[in-house]
Amino acid sequence: MLPDTLRVHDRPPVPELAGDPAEFAPDPRILPARPAPGNGHAAGPDWSSLSDAEFEARIRRSGVTEEEKALYRRMRYAGRTIGARTARDLRHGDAPPQLAGAFLTAEGPTVLYARGGTGKGLLACWFVRDLVRAGHVVMVVDFEGHEMEWGSRLRGLGLTDDELGRIHYRAPFGTDWTAPTGSLSAVADAIRDDAARLGVTYLVVDSYSVATSNGDTMGGEAAAREYFSGLARIGLPSLTIAHVRGDSGKFPERPFGSVFVHNLARETWAVERIGDDDPDAIDPDEIRFGPYVVALELRNKKANARPKSAAQFVTFSFFADGTIEVASDGPAGRSVADLAADALADGPLPIHKIAEAIAEDTGQKVDETTLRRSLVRHPRRFAQDKTGKRPYPWAVR
Repeated sequence: MLPDTLRVHDRPPVPELAGDPAEFAPDPRILPARPAPGNGHAAGPDWSSLSDAEFEARIRRSGVTEEEKALYRRMRYAGRTIGARTARDLRHGDAPPQLAGAFLTAEGPTVLYARGGTGKGLLACWFVRDLVRAGHVVMVVDFEGHEMEWGSRLRGLGLTDDELGRIHYRAPFGTDWTAPTGSLSAVADAIRDDAARLGVTYLVVDSYSVATSNGDTMGGEAAAREYFSGLARIGLPSLTIAHVRGDSGKFPERPFGSVFVHNLARETWAVERIGDDDPDAIDPDEIRFGPYVVALELRNKKANARPKSAAQFVTFSFFADGTIEVASDGPAGRSVADLAADALADGPLPIHKIAEAIAEDTGQKVDETTLRRSLVRHPRRFAQDKTGKRPYPWAVR
C-alpha cells in the first residue's frame, strides 16, 4: 500500500474546457450565424458576410459589453497582420504643395481660428472656391447650420453652377440629414462613406466646438482626441473652423489656447481683422455708396514638414449686387509703428524681441534703429519702462 504522501487523492472532475469562441453562435446584434452544423454548436460567424467597416459599425451600436466586443474582434481579426510596410515604403522628400495658394496642407487637418465675426467663414468660402477651381470636390459639413451664409458667399465669390455642384453641403443637425446625428466622431463613418461615393477630395468642418460631443470651447484633451480621431477615420485633408477665448490677445499661438488642438492639427492659421469693418454686420445702405471692405491678416502658427509661411493679407470687397471681390496683396500703408503694435499686443518686449516678432509674424525685416525711431516718434502710442534691467522693454499705452 502506498504511503499517504504518495497516494493520489480524490479530486473533483476537471470541467471540460469550453470550445473555441468561434464555434459558438455570435450575438445576432453583431453578426449573423449560419445554421448549426449538427454537433451541438451553432456555426462560426460568417465573416465573409460583412466588410470590416460594416462589422465595426454593427459592433459599435450593438450594446454588448466591452469584453464581448474585444472577443468578437479577436475572432474576426485572428491571424491578420496589422501592417506590412517597412521604412523603405515610407513617403519621403519635400512636403506636397499647399492646396489653396499659401494655405491648406494636403497632409491632414488645417485649423483656421479667430474670434467670432472676424471673417473665418469668408476665408473658408474663398479657400473652397480655389479648391474647386484646382479640380477638387469639396464637402462642407456645417454643424452650425449656416446654410444662407455658405450659399450667399459662394455665389457672391463668382462660382458657376458647375462649380457649386462640386461642393457637397451636409448639415448633421439639418432637416435633410438622413443618418443618425451627433458629433463629428459619431457621424465620421457616414461622412466617409458618403464622401467616397461622391469622389470628395477635401473636407471643411464648421465648426470645432459644435462638432464635439460636449460642445467643447476650451480645446480640452478628451474633446480634441475625439474630434481628430473622427477626422482620421474620414481620411481626407481638411479645414476646421475654430474659435479663440475672449480674453486671448491678438494672433494667439493656439486655438482656444489649447496645446491639444494645436498638436493634433497639421497646420494652423490665426486670423485678425485690419480696421473696424465687421463681416457679420454688413449694412446694405453702406454698400450703395461703395464696396464694404473686410481686410484680414493671417499668421501661420504651425506648419509640419515645411517652414512657416510669412503673414498673408486678404481683402474682401462687398458690392450692392451681391458680388464679392478678393485681393490677396499686402495692405498698403502699414507703418513700422503698426507692425510694432501688433508685436506688442501680448505684452512688453525689448527692441530686439520686437524686431524678431515682426520678422516671424510678417516675414518683414525691420532693423532695430528704424524700429527705435518709430517708437520714439509715437509717445502717445508707446512707452518704455526704464525701472528694471536693460534692455528696457517697450509696451503699448
